[in-house]
Amino acid sequence: MFTTGRGTPTGHALAPVLKVTGNRDTFERMHDNIDIGVCEIMEGTCTIEEAGERLLKEVIEVCNGKMTKAEAYGFSDIAVDHICRYI
Repeated sequence: MFTTGRGTPTGHALAPVLKVTGNRDTFERMHDNIDIGVCEIMEGTCTIEEAGERLLKEVIEVCNGKMTKAEAYGFSDIAVDHICRYI
């Protein structure tokens, strides 16, 4: 899972990436790129537990073959943003 407030269109070549946001504007503006919106928590119409159940259900569906939006669009970026002597 990747939490985003601005809708970063990221994916990963090795594992599915579920993009989650709690920002209503981002979810509405980028509904074709964000997998799950949990905006209802901030709006008080959904509990954290209820949102957690939705997230878990989505994870299970992806584990069973459902494509994430990043996979559907072919986003598979990998970047190393910090190089040091340990890498």
